[in-house]
Amino acid sequence: MRRLLFAALLLPVFAGCRIPEEPGLLVHDTGTLRIELIDPAIPADVRKTGCRFLRGGWLRGVYPHGSQRSILRTRSIHPRLPAFGFPFEFYPAPELAFGTEPGHSTRLQLGVGIVREKGEGRFETVPVELFPWRSSKESAGGVTRFTFRQNSGLHAGYAYELSVRVTLEQGADSISFELELANTGGKPIESELYAHPFFETVPGFGAGWFRLPGAPREAIAAAPGTRELVKRAETVSAGNFSPLCNAVVIRTVPPMYRAVFWRNSVDCFSLEPFWPVSLRPGERRKWVCVLTLIR
Repeated sequence: MRRLLFAALLLPVFAGCRIPEEPGLLVHDTGTLRIELIDPAIPADVRKTGCRFLRGGWLRGVYPHGSQRSILRTRSIHPRLPAFGFPFEFYPAPELAFGTEPGHSTRLQLGVGIVREKGEGRFETVPVELFPWRSSKESAGGVTRFTFRQNSGLHAGYAYELSVRVTLEQGADSISFELELANTGGKPIESELYAHPFFETVPGFGAGWFRLPGAPREAIAAAPGTRELVKRAETVSAGNFSPLCNAVVIRTVPPMYRAVFWRNSVDCFSLEPFWPVSLRPGERRKWVCVLTLIR
């Protein structure tokens, strides 16, 4: 009886140690990493994800095996701008209408929908129409793929089809993103695509370092708030910023043409690879981005 009572008392303790499941997340365990993706097929809550990033392929959290902590920041770093995890963004975006006042234009935010600026710039928008996503999952031979698709329909001559495929291999420490954009409208699409992973660090950044293309390692704590290098390259990397891994590497195909480092003042930084986007009507392009943990 005492053993049963002791076990019953322990159950809430062990249950409290689990990472809580949240609605709207797609969860997958590779045996080495626990992956959380936002499910874009569920109607968007702009209070959580805003109107800026692609919800399809948005990596919310990466938990190394046995850890309850993610190497990615899983909560917003700004009270009004939802931003966390590892999302992608297309920007600048085709303008659909110019407002009567500066900073109030309406645009086609690729991978999101139609949004309108409120006058505070590109980071402050409200949704006019959010385009739906379709989600699917397939697993075979130790490989799992999540695929997310979006079709914009025709708006002022602009139209596109977008797919994002996230590939996870059993026992691997890498996450692969494949994005494909097709211009199905009658006007050219000119933009940029970039990844914006928000890495969480120890307070004060400790001995963390980062490396941009063609540059030496720099200490995160000593670097300015932003740094940009325009150079064609395949990788950016960072290390010693978290006890959960030795380093992270982001590899891109085709090579990025510029990269940006950003950090806040306390405990979060980002490495952002950029690709140019230029599609005439009928053209399509594909980009691959791979995040690898080195442990």
